Amino acid sequence: MKKITIVMISFIFIILLSSTACSKENTELILIQETEHGLFYSPSSGEDEKEMVKILAESFELNYPRITNMFQYEDNNKVVIHVYADKEEFVEMIGRETEGTYVSKENIIKVYTPIHLIGGIQEYVSINP
Repeated sequence: MKKITIVMISFIFIILLSSTACSKENTELILIQETEHGLFYSPSSGEDEKEMVKILAESFELNYPRITNMFQYEDNNKVVIHVYADKEEFVEMIGRETEGTYVSKENIIKVYTPIHLIGGIQEYVSINP
């Protein structure tokens, strides 16, 4: 009986360990850029990703006063933004087809953005001031 219990505990431990190791939630993201109000992370730090995040960060900072004024809320902490350039990876991580989401329990904005931002980017908030 003792042998069976040890085997069962070992089996459960291995399952938990492998599911944690394979989880997308535990994927380490790289801090690509820090701005006055934001921290921009991405799964990869190639030159294209850095350029994409730079464009997003500039737009974010440009629109930050308008966004905080519109919602009449400004947090003392920097906004954490996870940026994904790979659409399939993003959809798999989020679990549904979307361009972006806010995960309130993690307090993180997660967005998909194509690697090449030809013609500029959409505003973070599409309501006109």
